[in-house]
Amino acid sequence: MKIVVVSLLLLHTCSLAFGAQSCHNNHHGLSEQDVINLVTNDLDHNRDGHVTMDEFTKEFLTKFDHDGNGQVSEAEFVKQWHHTYHDSKEFSKRVFEFLDADKDGLLVTSGIRSAMAAFDLNGDSRLSYGEFKAALLTIYTNCP
Repeated sequence: MKIVVVSLLLLHTCSLAFGAQSCHNNHHGLSEQDVINLVTNDLDHNRDGHVTMDEFTKEFLTKFDHDGNGQVSEAEFVKQWHHTYHDSKEFSKRVFEFLDADKDGLLVTSGIRSAMAAFDLNGDSRLSYGEFKAALLTIYTNCP
């Protein structure tokens, strides 16, 4: 597992070093790695180096659900991600689309669970920093 995460990080670093374009656009000048670190720190509420399903759900459903209906619309997500992490609205939409596993335009607990399962490379039902960072790097480097 560590080899996979390290390989993904190395591949990303090399692709940027040799001219691959990133689609990341941050209006505060934060790098991809800066934003990834901020997101990871926000998700890991107990600071144990792993993100549990409960932490993942609380972060996105509590902070991003502006109307309190138990689901996060694309508009709510884009507004909050843009405000919190300063990524462009276009890029924030890409993050939402990546997390919206069932492509219904809403983030709910079941969809968040599916997204988290896709990030969980070793199947232990929690995300290490490395697993989550590798998933976010996928979003940041796979431009349409």
